[in-house]
Amino acid sequence: MNSSKSYFLKFTVLGLCLIGYALYARADEKNNYPSENVTAPEEVQSHIPKEFYPIYLNDADLNGDGRSDYLMVLENISLKGQDNWTPDRDTNENLRPLVILQRTESGSLEKVKQNDKVVLCRFCGGVFGDPFESIEVTKKGFIVHLYGGSNWRWSYDYEFAYSRIDKTWQLVSATEGRFFTAAPDEQEIKKYQPPKDFGKIDLADFDPMTYLPDRDKKE
Repeated sequence: MNSSKSYFLKFTVLGLCLIGYALYARADEKNNYPSENVTAPEEVQSHIPKEFYPIYLNDADLNGDGRSDYLMVLENISLKGQDNWTPDRDTNENLRPLVILQRTESGSLEKVKQNDKVVLCRFCGGVFGDPFESIEVTKKGFIVHLYGGSNWRWSYDYEFAYSRIDKTWQLVSATEGRFFTAAPDEQEIKKYQPPKDFGKIDLADFDPMTYLPDRDKKE
């Protein structure tokens, strides 16, 4: 094989690899970010209440048992496509339940966890808009990323991991940040972890407003 053909072959292989990586990155990105156009498979649809629709759905092994589970976030159908908050909107209508569907040994899906507070509502991001940025799936858990504000921007990253001892997902890390848009390099970041800052907190019981028992002292 002459040098020109060898170079062409190497270039082609490299190009195919880059295309493959780009497609993989796009697929991964699609699973990380919320969308109003999520299509749920039939086995998941039966776990979605009729007044809700999924805005996030990801299949992954969330407890390390080798079986594929589902993590999803739901929103009330009445809010689909809406961007402006109205004063008479019912609080419960704003809820975005985060739900874990666990794969059983028989292969079926079972709803095992739900939290209605960790994912903030689409009107809770201030001037910035919807604060639900993404969910990052980890080895045996996930991280909820939230971001919002106006001149003062804030971010919240809540990480949950599966405990084999307690057989549930628990809060293992919380990172809170804020910065002024005129000085983005001067960001204030605070990270909280157990047992120093809080005790065991089950995913179902997590409330971003109360998870720090002595928040006033830590601020």
